[in-house]
Amino acid sequence: MAATRIELTPEAIALLQKMSRMQDIAVGAIAQALDEQNALTVSHIQRAYLSFPKGSAPVPIGLRVQSNRLRESVNAAPATQVGLRVNSGIGSNVVYARVHEFGGDVQHAPRTGWVRLRTTTGGALLGQKANARLAVFAKKSHKQVRFVQYKSQGYTVHMPERAPIRRGIVDRLKNYGRAVGRKLKEAWSSQ
Repeated sequence: MAATRIELTPEAIALLQKMSRMQDIAVGAIAQALDEQNALTVSHIQRAYLSFPKGSAPVPIGLRVQSNRLRESVNAAPATQVGLRVNSGIGSNVVYARVHEFGGDVQHAPRTGWVRLRTTTGGALLGQKANARLAVFAKKSHKQVRFVQYKSQGYTVHMPERAPIRRGIVDRLKNYGRAVGRKLKEAWSSQ
């Protein structure tokens, strides 16, 4: 069977070229929407899941502020375009962020060392006022001291999954959808 050739009108050719350019424009618009929403989501995660008061009880959905290190480390990677695909992400470079996000066991190895404890003039260990069975650590300025060797046993701490980053993203998924739709509409109407 012989091939048949269809000739397009100049308007149809122009429309196809415009549609081809629109793919690149659409992917760029999606990347821009993701970057904007990721910045808002990082703030939401920090505020809603990583800002519980330091002295309060542990919470199952987030973390109390201890040093501010984890909260300040949460950031968004800029969206990248690979063909018609857009990659985007939110995460942390703090080592312990993973165990808080996904849960798991933290192993603590046995340790040995020396501590410097205060003594009385007779050489007996000085006890704390609230509990005399507990020793008092000596400062460098204290002269009556005894060095005592200690050895701790290894132990495991189970950390529950708290997923502050994933929870924050899920909270704002509808915002992502609306933002991508707006950017696509803006991109289409500007062409």
